[in-house]
Amino acid sequence: MAIRFRQTLIRSIFLVPQDAAQGTSIEVTLTVEFEDGSTLDVNKTIPLTENNLEANFTPSDTTLCLSCIDLEPLLQAQAAQGEQDGEAPDTGGANYEYFWSNKRDLGWISKEPNEVCLPGLYWVLVREPESECYAYAEIRVKIWDLPDQSNNIWYFGDGAGLNFNPDPTDENAPVPRPIDQRHPQNIPAGTTTISDQAGEVLFFTDGNSVWDLNGDLMENGEDIGGDNSSSQSVIAVAVPTQQTLYYLFTTQATANGTNTVSYSLVDIKAGNQTGVGNVTTKDNFLFSPSTEHSAAISGGDTTWVMFHELGNNTFRAYPVSSEGIGQPVLSSVGSNHGFNSGVGAMKFSLMERS
Repeated sequence: MAIRFRQTLIRSIFLVPQDAAQGTSIEVTLTVEFEDGSTLDVNKTIPLTENNLEANFTPSDTTLCLSCIDLEPLLQAQAAQGEQDGEAPDTGGANYEYFWSNKRDLGWISKEPNEVCLPGLYWVLVREPESECYAYAEIRVKIWDLPDQSNNIWYFGDGAGLNFNPDPTDENAPVPRPIDQRHPQNIPAGTTTISDQAGEVLFFTDGNSVWDLNGDLMENGEDIGGDNSSSQSVIAVAVPTQQTLYYLFTTQATANGTNTVSYSLVDIKAGNQTGVGNVTTKDNFLFSPSTEHSAAISGGDTTWVMFHELGNNTFRAYPVSSEGIGQPVLSSVGSNHGFNSGVGAMKFSLMERS
């Protein structure tokens, strides 16, 4: 059985034929068409395995008044079509294995209490023992009168960084302040650090490599396409409605001659026994030639990522949504950006109308 489709977005979706059955496989051909009109066919065999396991939290978000909560009783895991092997908390869950985002160091574990006292997005993978298929569920916990601390840690330079979180031991401590411990990398120019709602680092990158929350190279995190000497070497964009997925858009130094913008995808929940995610795809061509400039602005269910072409006065704005990366909107305005003016930084500014 074969399926053939042409890519129109960076993320493509296809339907499995109705007569496809568990235990069989389908042959998929992806045809990628580049801007110069050339095409590339990629073939893959996909085995079909039934996964009727479902998981969800009830409620899917909750607000606490400076207290703690056990997430396990809020989780429901069951087989579809009424085959309930476990609906927490009464009879179930004992037949499943769990991988909790806040218990990454434990790996896959059996059902047990999971008390949390900090705000954030908590997620869990649920599977039958030793299965390769799993269900995913997430819950957002908010603490009353405690500000969102997402992306409040900045890493840069040779082990340097700033912490914009309030000091839990000294309410009069300056903000920002130096990070408590040096990060283990020497980053010469652009960098991006992603941290969660509780202010804990999830990963950081210089556009060439991606390191996990422990400071180790993330799985498949080397050579993602950027140049760490570029002034804005990388910008991370969370996929709207998919809060564990991040696109990494990378640029290259204008002096190196290739001037390519590429993209990679980090999945925090992707299969990894250490629970720190991996780079699921990397160094994918977006366009060329480009300056070193990049910026992003969120507009609800769409985030716009901006670049500037090298050698002219054209801006490229790419929409990023849950459907992937859309076609760019081109705007030609201002002066031409050549090799001498293709360095530096670019950002969006919000202006109030009188």
